[in-house]
Amino acid sequence: QAHSFLEAFGSPKVVLDIECDDEFLEEEWKGLHEDDAFDAEQFAEMLAGQRQARETTGKVFKQLCPGSCLSVEKKLLETPELLKDTVAP
Repeated sequence: QAHSFLEAFGSPKVVLDIECDDEFLEEEWKGLHEDDAFDAEQFAEMLAGQRQARETTGKVFKQLCPGSCLSVEKKLLETPELLKDTVAP
């Protein structure tokens, strides 16, 4: 995915990876799929696949455009002060 993006658009100015804990992702999924039954095992498998894809894509971006990559934890984005300290210490 990263190679296709780079071929189509060139190097990005920013690649932001926001790390979220599983509990937050589960709440978000349930909120977006209120009418669907929740299966914890299937959800865990889906997260594992998405995590693997994100890590693989992230490695490519970090290798080919390291100055554009930033990784933060979601909990650091909860207040403007924390975000400011994270982005511009």
